[in-house]
Amino acid sequence: MLHLFTRIFVLVAFGLATLDARAEVWPAGLAKPLMGTATPQGEGIILQPNAAGQVLLEFPVEQLSLAANPRVRLRFDGPPPLQVYLLWRNSIDGAPLHQFKYLPRDNPTPIIDMADHANWQGEAQLLQLGFRGPPGQKIHFIDMAIYQPGLADHLRDLWQNWGAFSGWKPADINVYTGTRDFSSGPFPTPVFATLVFAAVAVYLLLARRNASWTGVGLIVFCGWLMLDGLWQVRLWQQVELTWSTFSGASNDEKLARADDAAFSNLARKASEFIGNPQAQVFIATRSDSAGMKTAYYLAPLNVYWHRHGPELPDLDTLAAGNFILLLRPSALRLDVEKNLLIDGRGNPLPIAIRYQDRTGLLLEVMR
Repeated sequence: MLHLFTRIFVLVAFGLATLDARAEVWPAGLAKPLMGTATPQGEGIILQPNAAGQVLLEFPVEQLSLAANPRVRLRFDGPPPLQVYLLWRNSIDGAPLHQFKYLPRDNPTPIIDMADHANWQGEAQLLQLGFRGPPGQKIHFIDMAIYQPGLADHLRDLWQNWGAFSGWKPADINVYTGTRDFSSGPFPTPVFATLVFAAVAVYLLLARRNASWTGVGLIVFCGWLMLDGLWQVRLWQQVELTWSTFSGASNDEKLARADDAAFSNLARKASEFIGNPQAQVFIATRSDSAGMKTAYYLAPLNVYWHRHGPELPDLDTLAAGNFILLLRPSALRLDVEKNLLIDGRGNPLPIAIRYQDRTGLLLEVMR
């Protein structure tokens, strides 16, 4: 058994050591500048963007399989450009050029994953790299590598996917995946559950008659503790973000800093124009989120919102002095020139626009 674990350790260590074994590396000196200027410096080049803030480099390629090498790694000495453009022509579809835009976000060694790009296939016939930044910015470019990711790359991806923090979003209300992107796996919970199951199986296999429920329970507890530790780190990161965002702010300032500030601001402005707390206010939208948030912020006004139903009741039932808060998306049409609101059956309703912003419009029924 010890011999088996030794072999597994050697294989894992070999996989970690062969990170860039299949990498194709282009030093910056091999690049041909097509836009901007290049000056050799050390192991790289200093790039000076043109008047439009653009740099374009072309690299020599020969028998480079794109699909087999989906990772592109760039290396800068110092701040990277604001935007990176990968341009190529493959040997399959005959298109003159394909382009992919990437934002390095202050990362001097950005890694671009092209595995999901439909046109990253065949052999590369042309390979270019474009940078965009403010005119006058100097970019110290070192090299570019294109390679097939190894075991260390996948482990690094897993660590970054689980380790990166972003504030809670509406999608996290019912399900929190614990990953950088809501839909990008593998997710911590099933991974830890699988590891716990495998550890219990190995324990029962090795211990056999000496196995006990205490041992099984200890394995499950350790697995749960590690998973909960990851959640606790996330929780305290969110506490710090919430504290720094809302601490010491007034109620109005908190609403202005929240993610749904546009809806709270629209509701506040609409309430000021409506004035009468007894007036009927109809929310017209096909969006559950927009309708729910706006109805919440309009409280305690006399608000009507029919979720999953008609956006408005029959137009004949609306009386003068009623208000309509029209939000995108909506099946209703607004004829601004004639001051008419038209429903899906073409029935018109005379209205007057009382307030509007990028989020919606406040309409008053005029009969």
